[in-house]
Amino acid sequence: WRTVLLNLMDLWGVGKRNVFRTIWHLLWRPGHLMYDFLRYKHRAYFPPVPLLVATCLLFTLLVNIFNIKWSQDLDQVYEIHNTVEKTKADVDKTMGVQDVPMTAEEQLEEKQLEETLNKQMMSLEELLKAERQWSRNHMDYSLVISTRLFILLASWIFYQSPRIQLSIVESFYVQIYIACQMMLIAIPYTLINGEITESSWLPYPLPSFLAFAILVFDYYQLCGYSLWGTIWRLIAMVCVYILVGTIIGLILTVR
Repeated sequence: WRTVLLNLMDLWGVGKRNVFRTIWHLLWRPGHLMYDFLRYKHRAYFPPVPLLVATCLLFTLLVNIFNIKWSQDLDQVYEIHNTVEKTKADVDKTMGVQDVPMTAEEQLEEKQLEETLNKQMMSLEELLKAERQWSRNHMDYSLVISTRLFILLASWIFYQSPRIQLSIVESFYVQIYIACQMMLIAIPYTLINGEITESSWLPYPLPSFLAFAILVFDYYQLCGYSLWGTIWRLIAMVCVYILVGTIIGLILTVR
């Protein structure tokens, strides 16, 4: 039985690599771990892809066991906004009829214009809401797409960094390790918070400011830029990511 257990562990790379040591380094010195892994010290750490699969499975298992739901803040904002806009439109319409007499033709034109504008605004809001809901319902596809996009952007922005020049392949392993790190931090955060807090502009179940701070910490250790040099490069990368990711998400949602 000991031999069987070791063989099963070797399938995942656990037998000769300490997963707990990898998690410890991933939380406290992630940039140095990624640098060591990329510089051919593979046997010292647990491989990133199996670790990501394991952390995602653990996160999903805990969420289902404790029946944890997504944060409803975004949906509440949409509902409040729609209610306010509807009330404002009703008030404007009532005041317009009482104070400023208009001909039937002018009233018809104003009503048609108002309906057109409201439909356009509602269509955009509903489309963005549907895109966010699609990302929630298809978390696997969303993470795959967002991770690939991050890989391309990171290899472009940090290609000439002082400490390491990230190629696309190396950026792939970096992003997988970062995703593992985010999920490891998201597990206790979600259990304590009691709900899955979705980032507004990053593909992780963490608050945006916390996820961005983690990215700064990772790339500051990994690439060797100054703190400010790391921050402004990440801001540029996130802005491009938001633009391209939103376009891709809207296309997938419409289809």
